[in-house]
Amino acid sequence: MACITEQDFKIAERIEKEGKGCLIVVNKWDTIPNKNQQSAVYYEQDVREKLRILQWAPIVYATAISGHSVDRVIVAASEVEKERSRRLSTATLNQVVQEALAFKSPPRTRGGKRGRIYYCTQAAIRPPTFVFFVNEANLFPETYRRYMEKQLRKDAGFPGTPIRLLWRNRRKMGKMDGAGDSGLCIFFHNIVMTRYDVKTLGSDLEDMRDYFRSGKTKDWEWRNAQLKGLLSFLKQNEAQIFQALKDDLGKPQVEAYRDEIGTLVKSVRFAVKGLKGWMSSNGAKMPKVALLTSGEVVPEPLGLVLIISSWNFPFGVSLEPLIGAIAAGNTMVLKPSELAPACASVLANVLPTYLDKKAVRIIQGGPEVGEKLLQQKWDKIFFTGSVRVGKLVMAAAVEHLTPVALELGGKCPAVLDSLAPWPMKVAINRILVSKFGTCGGQACIAVDYVLVEKRLASSLVELMKVLVKDMFGEKPRESNSLTRIISKQHFSRLKSLLNDPEVKASVVHGGSMDEEHLYIEPTIIVDPPLNSQIMTEEVFGPLLPIITLEKIEDSINFINARPKPLALYAFTKNQSFSKRILSETSSGSVVFNDANIQYCADTLPFGGVGESGMGSYHGKYSFDTFSHYKAILRRSYLTDFWYRFPPWNYRKLLLFEATYHFDYITLLLVILGLKRSRYRC
Repeated sequence: MACITEQDFKIAERIEKEGKGCLIVVNKWDTIPNKNQQSAVYYEQDVREKLRILQWAPIVYATAISGHSVDRVIVAASEVEKERSRRLSTATLNQVVQEALAFKSPPRTRGGKRGRIYYCTQAAIRPPTFVFFVNEANLFPETYRRYMEKQLRKDAGFPGTPIRLLWRNRRKMGKMDGAGDSGLCIFFHNIVMTRYDVKTLGSDLEDMRDYFRSGKTKDWEWRNAQLKGLLSFLKQNEAQIFQALKDDLGKPQVEAYRDEIGTLVKSVRFAVKGLKGWMSSNGAKMPKVALLTSGEVVPEPLGLVLIISSWNFPFGVSLEPLIGAIAAGNTMVLKPSELAPACASVLANVLPTYLDKKAVRIIQGGPEVGEKLLQQKWDKIFFTGSVRVGKLVMAAAVEHLTPVALELGGKCPAVLDSLAPWPMKVAINRILVSKFGTCGGQACIAVDYVLVEKRLASSLVELMKVLVKDMFGEKPRESNSLTRIISKQHFSRLKSLLNDPEVKASVVHGGSMDEEHLYIEPTIIVDPPLNSQIMTEEVFGPLLPIITLEKIEDSINFINARPKPLALYAFTKNQSFSKRILSETSSGSVVFNDANIQYCADTLPFGGVGESGMGSYHGKYSFDTFSHYKAILRRSYLTDFWYRFPPWNYRKLLLFEATYHFDYITLLLVILGLKRSRYRC
């Protein structure tokens, strides 16, 4: 064992510079004479003092000649490698940051300006790299940066590896220097689960009501500014949104843009373009009996509204109704799902910086917070989720006679008629992307099951197998195009559906599962029992039952024997069959020769019927959902019908009969006393 040498210093500098893991092994420790329990302490203090650059490196004492503690060195080296590749959970990381800020705030400059940390994310491993998204990076001196690193190590560890702290202004995004071995593109998102104090809920809502009464939200300028703020949020935080969706659902980036960011950008732009027209009053044609009157219908905001969203499209089903609520001029509370915490955190901690905080509030929390919210008085409740919870929302709304819009779900059938080879391939591709390529089937509008004639079943299954392979490869488990199941609870539910012995015996493709990684292989099932759970409740996952029929026309009775679905998909070129589907079935929407695409249509209402929901939204229908259409009639003082006032007599009865029948001859005769009533008053 020798002293620290110049060569040691050079090695230490290179380790730190290149971000390598390090373990300091003190060799020949057994040969030191007269050592005691304090010897290691003193030696370690000396090493730490001389190699300050490696304060984080663990020290192991060993003797190579005798083999003493060599096993310990190997174990310690393995631990260092694990630490170098470790990722902090998003919640843990930001909890550490919040506690560090609470203990010591960033210093002020001489001009009184203080640095502000908006959020932090781990951008890379090997070495662990953390990005602090701040107002101005130059407001954080080196001393405070070292303090934050010290707190991060104190609470999160990372022994044996350097860590990188990068400080970036919030508007900057893209590739960061030093972000790991591969130069990762860094995604920023805030994942702090803000704990809302429900004790202040009543006063907070009253403040929002007062703000609504001030009339501020009714102005076109305010509504337009909020919509553009929402658009800025979507554009400037695209990377955070991608990462949050990946964290919560493993959602592929292309799918995330297609179903959430892109759809929302389109919807906001549609609302901005149409807002003035939507807000305008519409003249109403008055009946002839209402002489010298004019009428109009004026849309006005409802007031304070509540939006409760689901976890499967955490941004889409949160912000789509929010667009309508803003456009209509309401104040609003949004409660995102606690099952998608990273997405909820972005909504709660980033979105408010783009909107008017007095009018828009995002509240995070679990069922207990949702229960407290439902106990309050609202002017409208908009809920997206399951039928079970939808019933609870509606029951709670009865207390204050609050109107509700319920976007629920159900079993959406796909009716597949006999088609030529090319249209058949197109149809199956569209069915499969609806079922397996849209949040892994965890979508209210995803195809739930397929109805097809028995004679076509075999060829259908074989073609499906080929197309599933084209989409997700030979090993779908390794595909980066499949969304994972949201939670172990939902995984267990799907597993139980598939583990029914009769259902399992009907599996013709797929069926493998990995609970640790919440993965379920795209699975095709032919003719499972109709009384099995997979055919009596919404699947909401990558399990696709195929039900065979003697003739495709039987699909109409099959669908009608079940609760009304949110969507019905019919793949057919038969016009008479198409007309029968339209006239003889009931569903929230009908789509011919495609699936899911109706969700993108701003000019069509999106909503259910019966158990699949009530009310609709998207485009102007969102505006309508959060508006009250006030009827206004104006009457002149210049004329009046003298016979509209008591006391009543037979002449007045005759006059009213003539007036409402537009019988002007009789009206004149009665006025002149030339016609008498057949009634006696």
